[in-house]
Amino acid sequence: MFTYKGGDVTRKKLEEAFDLFVQIEIDYKESVKEAQLEGRRPPLFKEVENIYSTVETAYEAVKQFARQIQPNDLSSMQRVFYDIVNSEDDPFRRTVISDYLTIEWDGIGDWRK
Repeated sequence: MFTYKGGDVTRKKLEEAFDLFVQIEIDYKESVKEAQLEGRRPPLFKEVENIYSTVETAYEAVKQFARQIQPNDLSSMQRVFYDIVNSEDDPFRRTVISDYLTIEWDGIGDWRK
């Protein structure tokens, strides 16, 4: 379970947010597959995401982490981004983290999607 009450975001706390995002993505894929097998309408991503009460807090933690590395320039943010993404061995997890960082960092400092 992810918790964050504001303030500085450590790398450990950032990893916990990523754990939540990865679980949401896995649950979404499984829910879609299950719905297709049963002939039901697949759920919307937001429907699965809303099951997790702390998802908005996790989004805020990712944004706060980006704000903490400000007022660094874009190249500094890119180094941090690739350090985080490339530290992952699992390709699925790496993709999820890359996607969430790209989206949530948009507009912070010089970062743009």
